[in-house]
Formats: sequence, structure tokens, C-alpha cells
Amino acid sequence: MILLRAGRSEKELQILGAIRSLIGRGCDLQKLRADDIAREAGVGKGTLYLYFDSKEDMIAETLFYIMQLRLNALETAAHQPGSFRERAMRTLQCLRDLEQGGDSVIRMLHSAKNAVDLSHLQKEGAEKLAEGREQLDRIIRFLLDCGIADGSLSPHNHFSYVRQAFFSAASGAVWGGCPECALSAEEADRNALDILTKSLR
Repeated sequence: MILLRAGRSEKELQILGAIRSLIGRGCDLQKLRADDIAREAGVGKGTLYLYFDSKEDMIAETLFYIMQLRLNALETAAHQPGSFRERAMRTLQCLRDLEQGGDSVIRMLHSAKNAVDLSHLQKEGAEKLAEGREQLDRIIRFLLDCGIADGSLSPHNHFSYVRQAFFSAASGAVWGGCPECALSAEEADRNALDILTKSLR
């Protein structure tokens, strides 16, 4: 599990939580002002700059923070007791709920692309993204091992194929059960799990 950065103060978490809340309510990151963040966090504007160098740093750190929280939620869902099907279903449902919730990372990254200059955070950002990918790979490997252990899945030599199968199933769970689609969320989850199982047998 990725540990949230050691030494984060209560105020810093309060600021990150405020930005997360604003994003969740559909705030346009291009128009987001430090005054808005301070008001939402219940702190003075000057307090923001005790913890962050710029508004862009605040937004970027919030995106990384949310990524960590989401990966930790997926890992928790996968490690709850149960069969492979139960574990995989919980993980897919968790992913769908997170992605369709107010702090969809896809939506946030899309709205942040023109609002946040990450060039000065390139090295740190690349390291955090690499950590996130490693954690996601561990979750996938854990679920694969569970499936192999109970006979639902077969061993595979190429992890890239296994990863793609999980990503395809996850996309089906997230987008197949959206309100605009004909399938219910439960049907989309079942179909996604069936696709995953068949592709890894």
C-alpha cells in the first residue's frame, strides 16, 4: 500500500480535502483561485503558502493524494476475504464507484491539463505515478494469484496481457454501467468479471 506522505499536517490535509471537494463539485480548475481554496479549507489565504509554493502545486498534490487514496481503496477491496470472484467483483465495483464519483481522476486530469503546469514537478510526479503503477500491478498480481489458487484462472507468462485484461474489464465495469448505458451497474460488473475470467482461463 502506498503510504500517504509522512509528516503531512492536519492543515495540509485540510487544504487537499478542500481542493478535492471543489473538484468534486465540478469546479473549473482554470478558474480556481487561491481565495476559493482558502475559503473552502477554512484557512487564511496566506496559510496556503505555508504548505505549498503555488496554486498549481496545491492542485497537483491533490491529484496525487487522490490517486493514492483510490489505489489504497482498491487494495483494501481486493484483500477482503473471499473467493477470486468475490474479490475481483468488489475491486471492480470499487473502481466503478470511485470513477463515477465526484473525484473521478480521469475527469480531474482532463480539467487540470490546461490549468496546472506540472513541468517543475516532472521528476517527483513521474516517481509518484511509477509508485502508483507498481501498487496497481501488485493488486492485479494478487487477484491473479487468488484466481489461480481457486482454479478460476490459469497461470500466464506475460503480465502485460494480464494487465490489459484487467484494464479492459475495469473499463467495462466503469463505462458499461453508466447512467446513459442500457446496462445496470450490477450487470456491467458481472459482464466485466465474466470477460476477465474468460480472457485469463
